[in-house]
Amino acid sequence: MDIGVHLPQISWDGEPITLDRLVAVATAAESFYTSNLTPINGRQIVIAVDQVRISPAGIRPVLSAATRFLDRLTPLDQVAFIAFPEPGPQVNFTNDKLRLKLGMERLVGHYAEMRTGQFNIGVSEAIEIAEKRDQITLANVLTRECRGTTGRAREDCERDVVSEASQLAQKARTEADISLRALERILEQLALVEGPKSLILVSESLAIQESSELDRVILLAGRARVSINVLLVDLSRNDITISEQPPSMAADRRVQMEGLQALAAMSRGSLYHVVGTGENIFERLASEISAYYILGVEQRPGDQERQRSRIDVEVRRRDVTIRSRQAFVLSQAGAPKRSADDALRDALVSPFGTTGLPLRVTTFAQQDAQTRKVRVTIAAHVGQPGTPAGDYVVGYLVVND
Repeated sequence: MDIGVHLPQISWDGEPITLDRLVAVATAAESFYTSNLTPINGRQIVIAVDQVRISPAGIRPVLSAATRFLDRLTPLDQVAFIAFPEPGPQVNFTNDKLRLKLGMERLVGHYAEMRTGQFNIGVSEAIEIAEKRDQITLANVLTRECRGTTGRAREDCERDVVSEASQLAQKARTEADISLRALERILEQLALVEGPKSLILVSESLAIQESSELDRVILLAGRARVSINVLLVDLSRNDITISEQPPSMAADRRVQMEGLQALAAMSRGSLYHVVGTGENIFERLASEISAYYILGVEQRPGDQERQRSRIDVEVRRRDVTIRSRQAFVLSQAGAPKRSADDALRDALVSPFGTTGLPLRVTTFAQQDAQTRKVRVTIAAHVGQPGTPAGDYVVGYLVVND
């Protein structure tokens, strides 16, 4: 049975108001508000650049391909861009592609330091000498670097080789630790954002000592429902500041990429070697994240005793590549409650929006003719309609241009 409803004729500026025009007016009015609520059906994608040892000139072609990747996304997709470690541009989840592109253009990068050592020692050689005490590798390096020295000069050369190898190994481990700690902070913030997320990590190296160093990152990635795809770039190969390439380039590259390879494999992602701009990689990623299966796992009482539980996924279909997490994590329902000040501070410094408390905010600026000062009035609609009233803390973060 059809039910008809008769509405009186309403006009605006002499024109009848139709449903389409009402939707258009509502959409236009909504643009005056800023909200931390994201569309229901949109994908959430994070493009993160590890700035350690990455120069702007080397990363620019990859970021140009990333901007064309943005153009292939739908208006419902929410994308965030972040460069770490700080300082670096950070753009919160948005569908404003121009804002994202401008953020990528502001990437400064951390230039790789020129090699100032006395000897030409590779990273893999330094790690073998300093951390694994490999006497064969040490003997080979001493034969190469201390050639032609005898007596006291030979002893000084051997001591200097061991010292420089220790410094080089320590530098590689320190850079990896900086990257891991920054990545952990990003994942901690992403855990506050509802829904599954895809993180595209652009990096050159991650020289870890043991795969167990990735345990916390993998745990946080599972908790935040983040899959990590790694774009491995090799910028040092064409770096003009390096006058002499190390003799163990192939072994060095294996050490630098093993951490990234394990990170991608353990977080439901893949490792891609960037050749040229990486345009084909972004095209493949755009296709892969267009659809996926979400599997629910029932939790048993005994699972509370473990942080992670292994899970395997198999299908009978042939010629299919399955990428799933190697473990699932439990919710943080039993985690200790944090203070309001701590939660507020984390929310203000986070590059991502916090959706636990829905907000719609708009501002009004009014200039005083006498004092030339500007009064900014902030109007906010806090929480969902119909929910019980509650206490909350308000904070402001004032930044310059």
